[in-house]
Amino acid sequence: MLLNVTGATFVLLVCACCVTAFSMTTCPRQEHCDDVGYSFTLGKNMKDKYALRDYVNARFTVSGPMECFDKCPQNCRCISFNYRTTKNEHNCELNTENRHLKPSYLQPDPGAQYYDLVIDYNAVVRWNILFIA
Repeated sequence: MLLNVTGATFVLLVCACCVTAFSMTTCPRQEHCDDVGYSFTLGKNMKDKYALRDYVNARFTVSGPMECFDKCPQNCRCISFNYRTTKNEHNCELNTENRHLKPSYLQPDPGAQYYDLVIDYNAVVRWNILFIA
């Protein structure tokens, strides 16, 4: 979390679409969501031969895990994804939960790779103090 302190007004910037849209499937205002960043590295935050069960919210056909990652930030409910290594169709599964919130739902699956989406929420804090003598 990034905090910038410059002086008595406290301002917390949060992307409204990502906070209020948990009941939505997609986030139509995602392009205005500059205060939330997503990161992904192939092989990092990944469990090979595992998949998160029962929390798939959308499926896509993609050419690889990087393309599956690209689908996740477009869906405000996505916080992890399963990439199916042995399927050519519907091989990208976006999850509404992750292995940290629902550890018992992460199950062995020889044809899958499970990835956590790393989300960086940035907050800006400003302090403006006015002294009147």
